[in-house]
Amino acid sequence: KFPHNSFVWVGPDGESSVLTHLSVSGYNSKATLKESMNAVRSYHQADVHDEVLCPSGYGDGGGGPSEEQVERSLRMEKSFLGETPVSKWGTADAFFGRLSKVKDDLPVY
Repeated sequence: KFPHNSFVWVGPDGESSVLTHLSVSGYNSKATLKESMNAVRSYHQADVHDEVLCPSGYGDGGGGPSEEQVERSLRMEKSFLGETPVSKWGTADAFFGRLSKVKDDLPVY
């Protein structure tokens, strides 16, 4: 199993690099509490960056999230008794903007 979720990928030329995040939940999350808990537990770089990207929706054809997925995500905006992850809607650009602030602390692959 690949050892990193967030890392700096260095190209074969040894010079080019890309800030990378491999989503623990894949790109079709159903936005369930179980998936969110698993994503947080499985995130290898949590000591450096304390959030994971969990894209939700159906397929790569632009289906987007269902009404139920949106409702579940909204209910997870607050932690239950401090034991559950907090879910917030956002963009991949914003996520990578925050991730880039800790780029120097991420593994290089």
